[in-house]
Amino acid sequence: MTFRRQVLVFPLAWMLIAPLQADVKKILEKTLFENSSQRFRYSEGSILSVDGSKELLMVVSVYGAADHDVSLAQLLAWRSRDGGLTWKEDSPHVFQENIGKQSTRIASFLRFSRKEVLFFFMVSNSDADSGLWMRRSFDNARTWQPAVRLPYEGYGGMAHDHAVLLKSGRIILPSWVSHDRMKSTYSFTFYSDDKGHTWKKSNEITVRLPSKGRDTSPAAEEPTIVELKDGSLLMLIRTYVGSFFKSYSNDRGASWSEAVNSGIPAPGSQPTLVRIPATGDLLLLFNYAEAEEINGPWPRTRIASAVSRDEGKTFSSIRILDGSPDFKGKITMANITFSGKNAIVCYSKSPNQRNNYSWMLQVLE
Repeated sequence: MTFRRQVLVFPLAWMLIAPLQADVKKILEKTLFENSSQRFRYSEGSILSVDGSKELLMVVSVYGAADHDVSLAQLLAWRSRDGGLTWKEDSPHVFQENIGKQSTRIASFLRFSRKEVLFFFMVSNSDADSGLWMRRSFDNARTWQPAVRLPYEGYGGMAHDHAVLLKSGRIILPSWVSHDRMKSTYSFTFYSDDKGHTWKKSNEITVRLPSKGRDTSPAAEEPTIVELKDGSLLMLIRTYVGSFFKSYSNDRGASWSEAVNSGIPAPGSQPTLVRIPATGDLLLLFNYAEAEEINGPWPRTRIASAVSRDEGKTFSSIRILDGSPDFKGKITMANITFSGKNAIVCYSKSPNQRNNYSWMLQVLE
């Protein structure tokens, strides 16, 4: 996956960005799973490369007949044996049943070795009690140990597909929490140096600015983290003040600096930041919007990618993957998996302002 650099200065921003003119071949674009009355919403999934090549395991949060985040939900799984081009759409199996009073959702795989894999997910019991759980496989995702809860207090969790393994072997789980029923939210990290058997927690950070179009304030949610080449960590944070904020850690996620404006215009929605294996550049997936359009969590009419070649200082080569300014629904919560030369991008798309999301798939080369 390569991008041709095109740069222009975006008004009212502090970053370099560019319109859709990137040198990326779209091999496939389709609605993979369409929502229905029985499966009202598909969202928040993760894909594991089982064999390092063509065999993939995808787990997606599937909700019942209601659209709220805490509606009844469980995690379903599908497999592909051709690098994501086809999936056994008619025969999913329950990967994780709902063990919460409300929902079990938000998938994240993390591979340690050829055989050992961790799987993280979120369980919601109420708007004051939810958190992260973990399962472990020692046979490359064929069988799994029982789920265990991390030492999590409050309402929150981790955005899907956001677990990170550092070069040192430390696990980083970029997390967020509300201790006061969503009146305010804070970002932090869980980290483990013994493959997830014990956990420690960093300091909590937030953005103490008035939110635009949202009651929650201060707010810092759904952080995404990448390890930089100098060994430090970069965190991008969802806010409601018109842009992502950023923070750095120089001790492998044990502590975080005060959050500052990243200069990346964005509504209050989830960012996903990863490193492109083929080039070493950073890739950001996010809801693109012009600065003057943004009002709190809106709009979410375009899902886009952007590339940084200077370790997150600036971003360029904006590519609108789906949507347009006049789209009437919502497109959001993208994740990406690299399989060989291809990038597999999945995201949720609703034709209206409800959360009746279908699960979308793009395969890019």
